[in-house]
Amino acid sequence: MQNLHQTFPDQRVVLYDKQFGHSKKLFIEITWPDSNTNGESRKSALSTLAATTNTNDSTYLHCDNAQMKTHDSTNNLTSRALVHEENGELTLHFGGPTIQSRMSQKDSSHLVLDYTRAMMGFLFFLPSPKRIVMIGLGGGSIAKYCRSSLPTCAFDAVEISPHVIALRKKFDIPDDGPLFRVAQDDGARFIRHLHDQIDVLIVDGFDRDGQPESLSSLTFYDDCYSALRSDGMLVVNLCADDDRHGIYLDRIRQIFGSQTRMIKTDDGTNTIVFASKSKRFPINFADMAERLRRLEPVHAIELDRTALKILNSQ
Repeated sequence: MQNLHQTFPDQRVVLYDKQFGHSKKLFIEITWPDSNTNGESRKSALSTLAATTNTNDSTYLHCDNAQMKTHDSTNNLTSRALVHEENGELTLHFGGPTIQSRMSQKDSSHLVLDYTRAMMGFLFFLPSPKRIVMIGLGGGSIAKYCRSSLPTCAFDAVEISPHVIALRKKFDIPDDGPLFRVAQDDGARFIRHLHDQIDVLIVDGFDRDGQPESLSSLTFYDDCYSALRSDGMLVVNLCADDDRHGIYLDRIRQIFGSQTRMIKTDDGTNTIVFASKSKRFPINFADMAERLRRLEPVHAIELDRTALKILNSQ
């Protein structure tokens, strides 16, 4: 740690502790004085930072204005979560340019990313769920929205990475309470022993390599089906450019059959899959229009766009 300022003589490096419950975690913050610094230079510096600090379970990197927009298949800088702060927003990365979560610092419950708003399409079929389980916390966008907009619903977020959970204060994720909790666990293991207990199961779990096999196997989707109540719904976020995208979708259809619909986000980077246990899924145009009329005053999250995509899906 003593050599950080020698390693980065032209950057501002700040080390500080933050309290998490009964323990303190060390944060390292690096800021480039010139916002136009070459992106490759930034990536090289971040890689050096990860190696220099010998990051462990108690160390987190906060990279202020660190631009990581160049797609590079070798861009696996670190397994630690990287927080990027710029223009009033926080973004979460896993050692590369792909954004895992984005938060507005003015309104932390606002669903900034298109795919998060699309995933809330489950509201058309279950507008008042009693229990939601989400696998993959990230920056907690959906968790925070559900906590504020569905206050009587029990919400469990299951996250395998302690490094991500340690950032919950940074991303303004609420403390655990009677109807809201964040559990550190393997998502596949968490739901394996649940039977007929969940209304909505949201799967948004990724690591720096993409979709983990444990969260996309046929056995996993079968466990999802078992964990849902009789009218429950599975909502899955898939990367549209993943080579195994079609395989994952076929597996979901093997388990849920014709009660499966998929939509693309506006930018085409994500596919959202809705799979229901209910034989009444999907619903017709008239019912969708009526439900949209009731939901829009409460949920200002472009549900009209999501409704149209679901109606046009197959």
